[in-house]
Amino acid sequence: MEQFFDMFRQQMNINNVDIKTYSPLSLAYIGDSIYDCLVKLYLVGQGNRSVNDLHKLTKGYVKASEQARILDNILVMLDEKEIRVVKRGRNAKSQTIPKNALRSDYQKATGFECLLGYLLLSREYDRLLECVVEGIKDE
Repeated sequence: MEQFFDMFRQQMNINNVDIKTYSPLSLAYIGDSIYDCLVKLYLVGQGNRSVNDLHKLTKGYVKASEQARILDNILVMLDEKEIRVVKRGRNAKSQTIPKNALRSDYQKATGFECLLGYLLLSREYDRLLECVVEGIKDE
């Protein structure tokens, strides 16, 4: 995974980023994407299914309430720095909240996604995978 992202960064001329300058919602934006991709990879890896079935299964993992549950489960394994990142994401002022999500779940989900984005951009790939795998495993 590390080589893949490093190759991509090199080929696209993406410089190292100063992670402290990024807003929590920007971190959550990329965190949401990497989580979605990893969930889909996990589900496709379980066997061939129709795209409709894959979509329905994916929705179960990526909805705010599920991400909030995952965050609650992995909080005990986070260090102080990671908890601060989660809190920044959780406290970020989002313009919209999905109509089918509780505000508290959406805030926790944003904190989870912010953590994943932070770990991705910090190149802490092993830790990123640890958080995602632990969350999916508890499903």
